[in-house]
Amino acid sequence: CIHTVYASAIKKHTQTYITLSLQDMMETVKLPSIQDAQQAVLRMIEDGEVYARINQRDGMVAFEDNPEHFDTNAIMTKLDARISSVISINKKLRMMDDSISKNPHYVNKVLGHERIGGGGGRFPAELDEGFGDERGLGGGGGQFMGRFL
Repeated sequence: CIHTVYASAIKKHTQTYITLSLQDMMETVKLPSIQDAQQAVLRMIEDGEVYARINQRDGMVAFEDNPEHFDTNAIMTKLDARISSVISINKKLRMMDDSISKNPHYVNKVLGHERIGGGGGRFPAELDEGFGDERGLGGGGGQFMGRFL
């Protein structure tokens, strides 16, 4: 989305500048007009993406630090919800990774072999050496027995 590209460029300015003119913002972010620069900054302020004040008379944007203090129950509840969400996503990704890494078609493609697992397929000698049962590979023959990665 084009808004995301502009927002990303504007956020970089908050780390570099304390104040910046809307004209400079328009030019550096490559927005079509000063009004577009002002609207982009206003939208980001409303969405809580940046903290700034716009002085329309001077055409200046003054970037500010985040005014929120992270010691309230509401903030802690939001933080806890986000952490829970990330943990949930992580679990889903691990399950997907586990499922994919056990798929014989995936393993064949990654290793570039036609026969692994059933039918007496074996890992090449350089992959077989040094692996024991702790990695899911049979210690005594190199046959694929489980997770590879």
